[in-house]
Amino acid sequence: KKIFLWGHSAGAAHVGDYLAAMANKRKDAGVAGAILTSGFYELGDTVSVWKAYYGDDVSKYKERASLPGLVKSNVPLLVTDAELDPDTFKPESDRLAEARAKAGKPVTRVKLAGHSHISELEAVNTADDSLSGPVLKFVQDLSTKK
Repeated sequence: KKIFLWGHSAGAAHVGDYLAAMANKRKDAGVAGAILTSGFYELGDTVSVWKAYYGDDVSKYKERASLPGLVKSNVPLLVTDAELDPDTFKPESDRLAEARAKAGKPVTRVKLAGHSHISELEAVNTADDSLSGPVLKFVQDLSTKK
C-alpha cells in the first residue's frame, strides 16, 4: 500500500491494463495509487498502432481495453496529458476522467501547458515542476491518508 505506479504513453497503458485486470478479477491491485501520463485506454475499431501489445484481431480490442476496468477500479488515479501531445492522447485522458467521475470515482487531472509528449517527462527533476509537483502532491496526500 506504499507503492505508486507511474507510466507514460505505452507505460501508462500497461499500468492501466494491470489496474483494470485486477478490478475485473475483483482483486486488490496492491498499490496506493497510480499516475497515468499521456496514455491510451481504448483501442478503437481498426488495427491499432499498438498491435505489438494488443494484437491485430480488432474483435478482441473491446475486451482488451483498460477503460472499463479502470472505471471499476478503486485505485486513486492522477491522469495527466500534455498540451502538445499527439491528438490521440488528450481525448483518452479526458474519456478516462469523465468515465471515472460518472462512476463516482473522480481522478486528479493535470493538463501540462506548453509541454509535448516527451518534454513533460524531461521536465522531471528540473526547475519545471509542472508534472513533478502534482505527482509529489498526489503521493503525499494519499500517503498521509493511510
